[in-house]
Amino acid sequence: YSSAPCQAGWFGTRCQFQCHCASSCDVTTGQCQGGSKCQHGWFGVACQYQDSTSINSATITANVDLSSPNWITDRDDSTCNGDVNLKSIVVTWTDTIPITWLRF
Repeated sequence: YSSAPCQAGWFGTRCQFQCHCASSCDVTTGQCQGGSKCQHGWFGVACQYQDSTSINSATITANVDLSSPNWITDRDDSTCNGDVNLKSIVVTWTDTIPITWLRF
């Protein structure tokens, strides 16, 4: 444990985590401050999970028209798919992407 303050953009007991909030984050917990969300491409507790669907090489397709798939990448756990006809989503990358976490 370190009692020294973290440099800007870092948090944690040893300043071991990088802040990925759209604004600033709490220097101890990493929670986004001022009601802000995670930066684009990050989500989860203290914005520590990278959203692999937001990587430039990702292509998202589905069995119905996804003209506005914002609910997939909006960084908001409270939004969901509203299309009852959606049965499947396929994400394809041109690069190898390690998948370490899935949210359904």
